[in-house]
Amino acid sequence: MKIPATAFAVLLAASLPLSIHARVDDANYVRLSGIYADPGGGEIGDHLDGSVGVLFSVGREWVLDFDRSAFQLEFETGWVKMDGDYDGDSGDLQDIPLLLTARYVWNLSDKWSIAAGPSVGLSYLRGKIDGVGSDSDWVFTWGLGVLVSYAISDTLSVDAGYRYLWHDDASFKGRKVKDIEGQVFQIGIRFSWPTL
Repeated sequence: MKIPATAFAVLLAASLPLSIHARVDDANYVRLSGIYADPGGGEIGDHLDGSVGVLFSVGREWVLDFDRSAFQLEFETGWVKMDGDYDGDSGDLQDIPLLLTARYVWNLSDKWSIAAGPSVGLSYLRGKIDGVGSDSDWVFTWGLGVLVSYAISDTLSVDAGYRYLWHDDASFKGRKVKDIEGQVFQIGIRFSWPTL
């Protein structure tokens, strides 16, 4: 019996993912990342400068039985303070996100992986304008991101990522501020351990 070349190619391609696994066990992890936040969009984006901050994550990764993939679910929080000016007065905006992030992970090899997925949660925004005062608000936050990781060992990896975040309208001193959004670049280190 002759097997057509395309059928053979499909069978070969289907068997290749089963031969490569970066991790064979489910794992818990913590990640510490340095971030650069660029408030490039929305009503206040032109009034704020980009700034560095920190992001801390606690999560779990489940290895999927098919393909060379995994699924991550993590809780993230962090802090960033962006300086700027508004109508000639200097000020700043602090952002403390509380996000739940889900990612689908493609293990490209034993060392390299790429993950992508959405984030959703709340952010505590505290704004201050000199001569006007300060105010804070909790707002709904959501985003999409991608993360590339390199495994140094079974328990330690480094990663770099990009995410675009949108914040719901905030209220400061009785004034509604619309479309607070921007991009976040991150570089981090992740420590993981097998689940019991």
